[in-house]
Amino acid sequence: MKKFIALIAILLSAALLSSGNNAVVHGAKTTIITSLPLTGIIDIDDRSYADNFYALQSDGTIWIGNGTKPAIRGPQIPSAVKISGNLVLTSTGEVWTWSKANSVPTRVKKLSQIKDIDDGPAFMALDDKGQLFVWGSVCYSSLIRPDFETPVCSSSEPSEALKAQASIPKFAINDVKAIRASIQSLMVLMNDGVTLHTYGNTYLMDMGVETTVSKTPIIDFIGFDTDAAGHSEVRTLPDQLVPDQFSNHQFRQFSMSYENFYSLYLDNDGTVWGLGSGNSVEHIQPLKDIVEVIAVAYNSGTALDKHGAVWTWGNRINLPYGGTTEKALTTVNAKASLKQLSLRINGKFIASDPGPILTRGTTFVPVRSLFESIGAKIGYNNDNVTVSYGKQLLTFKVYDAKATLDGKSIVMPAAPLSYQGRTYVPLRFLAQAFGAKVAWDNAIGGVTVQFPAN
Repeated sequence: MKKFIALIAILLSAALLSSGNNAVVHGAKTTIITSLPLTGIIDIDDRSYADNFYALQSDGTIWIGNGTKPAIRGPQIPSAVKISGNLVLTSTGEVWTWSKANSVPTRVKKLSQIKDIDDGPAFMALDDKGQLFVWGSVCYSSLIRPDFETPVCSSSEPSEALKAQASIPKFAINDVKAIRASIQSLMVLMNDGVTLHTYGNTYLMDMGVETTVSKTPIIDFIGFDTDAAGHSEVRTLPDQLVPDQFSNHQFRQFSMSYENFYSLYLDNDGTVWGLGSGNSVEHIQPLKDIVEVIAVAYNSGTALDKHGAVWTWGNRINLPYGGTTEKALTTVNAKASLKQLSLRINGKFIASDPGPILTRGTTFVPVRSLFESIGAKIGYNNDNVTVSYGKQLLTFKVYDAKATLDGKSIVMPAAPLSYQGRTYVPLRFLAQAFGAKVAWDNAIGGVTVQFPAN
């Protein structure tokens, strides 16, 4: 068993050098592995002003990240193929909602055979017949749905009856080819490929619909919000405002952050190019084989490559109005995203931030995550910890391998430690001491623990 644990440590240390960090444990400097590469991703979602990006794994697991810390495991929706904010689309055409506060996703009723979704100021779903369904916001629903007699976008609170009416997905428009949403607008591209309707607040109107007709077929389109008054603009690809530096590129997708501080263009060859407000151009390194890119804020973005890896860069904060945009572009450098090591106890994934860690061949987990998940009671008295589970009683002290279990002295293979303000304990030894089975699971990128019925 010790050889097996040591082998895992060696393999992880070799493969995950970038996911470890140095820390002082028991007075000695050591490497602590906290994460694995975030891979197997099939779709991403990110947007201006958002604290986190969402990454959808091929098994339907949603990962929640911010580019600076390992992504945290969210709920799992089987057969999921696309994520947009709090909406998820499955391969069977179902639409589900989820939230970080509620770990149990809910299917959106009255929707079937859906092929695309978008979560903006209102929810949108497009079915395989070109029918658009809208729900959520009273204002935006009333702008686009025929079951509302007039737009309801006043500053006063809408009635409960109107809220109930808008909360149910209902038909809005026929003959739709594609949909997009920004923070303050809904955009609908019609089947002719050149007619684009924008619902929201623009420079030309207050809360209405603006229609533009492109002279050439629209490859991609996006809305970006331009000022504090809530105005929006729409840009299309091919983009007539692209600078001369891009004349030799063939772009297939683009994205713009709030206020258009930052634009990202995805070339047909899988490279990504950034454009600042001073028309400074930057090849985002080391990105290649990219299939999706999102501009988050100035100098900040998120990308997905064809191998299922997620890349992020920047600090997700918009550039202040007095900043120097041209100089900021020279700092761009994308890094591969990471995810926490997973912990599954009795078939349920346990959320913890920070999560499990691996150091010196031993997997440690937060003591609360391990024992409170099975209903055990935990008590603290300075560095002394007691764990009561059924008729069993464990007492130990942080940084001391000696412990007492049911009145008998035991010696743990590694002493409990303190990491980022949490008390961590050696998982395998203590779990097995309470009769649990423990195994490393490559499929989940972490450890599974099965306790016997108490």
